[in-house]
Amino acid sequence: MKDLLSFVKKQVDQAELYYYQSVYNGVEYQNGKLNEIEGTIQCGYSLRIIKDNTLGFAYTKNLNSPELFLSGALSSLKAGTKTNLRFSESQNKFVLKTYEPEIGDLNSKKVVKECNRVIKILKEKLNTKIDIHLIYGTEEINIINTNGAELSSRFSYYLFLCSVVFPHTAGGLDYILKDKKFSPVPDSDLSDLIKMYYQAKPEQKLKSGRIKVLFLPITLYTVLWRLISGTAGHNIYYKKSPLINKIGEKIFSEKLTIYEDPHYDAYPFARTFDDEGTETKRFMIVENGVLKNFYYDLFYADKMGTRSTGNGYKNIMRGSEIAALKPVPSLEHITIKPGEKNLKEIINLMDRGIIVAGVLGAHSGNIPNGDFSVGIEPCLYVEKGQILGRVKNTMIAGNIYDVMKNVVEVEDKLYPAIMSGKALPAILFDDIMVVSA
Repeated sequence: MKDLLSFVKKQVDQAELYYYQSVYNGVEYQNGKLNEIEGTIQCGYSLRIIKDNTLGFAYTKNLNSPELFLSGALSSLKAGTKTNLRFSESQNKFVLKTYEPEIGDLNSKKVVKECNRVIKILKEKLNTKIDIHLIYGTEEINIINTNGAELSSRFSYYLFLCSVVFPHTAGGLDYILKDKKFSPVPDSDLSDLIKMYYQAKPEQKLKSGRIKVLFLPITLYTVLWRLISGTAGHNIYYKKSPLINKIGEKIFSEKLTIYEDPHYDAYPFARTFDDEGTETKRFMIVENGVLKNFYYDLFYADKMGTRSTGNGYKNIMRGSEIAALKPVPSLEHITIKPGEKNLKEIINLMDRGIIVAGVLGAHSGNIPNGDFSVGIEPCLYVEKGQILGRVKNTMIAGNIYDVMKNVVEVEDKLYPAIMSGKALPAILFDDIMVVSA
């Protein structure tokens, strides 16, 4: 990489070379039976250049043809993307615990045994469909540039996702375990999953209206997506956000404190630098309901006359060609400050309401504006603090800038998140419009 950078430097004003590699293995169970064992390897390089204040980009899977690689980046300058940004000068100043060497000894035999153990425990109590998706592996990122940055990180990853499906539906209760090494599912977690399944199994009817709604951590991304979009530097620049000129204003309930915490390394993929080599930091978005900051990558920070907040990431679902992407403003490690009540205590606060255990169409609506209209599957019905069953054909609708003013309680525990989040609690809202057929 250093030789290539030296070669590129002779023809441009600035250059940045990024390398990504991932090695993943996984198993998939459908209806309690092993369906697939798979493995994937991905690697690639991306090159960003700046010449005459114009930004260029190219991508390749190998460095066999450096001249062609540079030629692609130089050709992209014709797009005329003007910028005054400077690539990072950061170095590795501190180390997070992002890699567990024992992940290298993990094999399909061991994870299949764990899946079979979980299925056996669940099947002893539940006569229903059980699906499991388990993946584990490693990732590596290296960044060097002509401003002296030379950064690298290695990550290990273990994800166990189990779904217990309700009869005659495609929806069920989901359980997530995320770690940096092999981690067996605790029996107590399986007992809690079984208990909630039985509570939610009876079918109930629900009268439409404005009631309390509890989002579980796995579905909280429905509202967080809207906040992430509304505070993103590119949407501020293009004036697509309703939050423009609202820094310092109270936009949510004082019970909500929402922040980016890339250094929290209890879960995988903690980061000391983003995908542009900018140093990351714990970064407040909303504090006690008050909007504190927007977040930026290098490009949009330059457009807005500010500094990058260390939030330039190649943002897409894992498994895609990561190196082929350009960095954009992204919150990859969003976290919510826990409250003071456990989940049972929060459910006890619900005189009448629903629990959002799964969503359909979370991407629908005007996301930058905060609007949402989503189906709920499964939707659990609560009355007088007790889960009495589930309701079919139910939707909720609203705008997060109304909904998130009406927080009843935030759970006192954080859970790993799959989408739009690092560690999240359950949150109970009041006065959300629920429509049931």
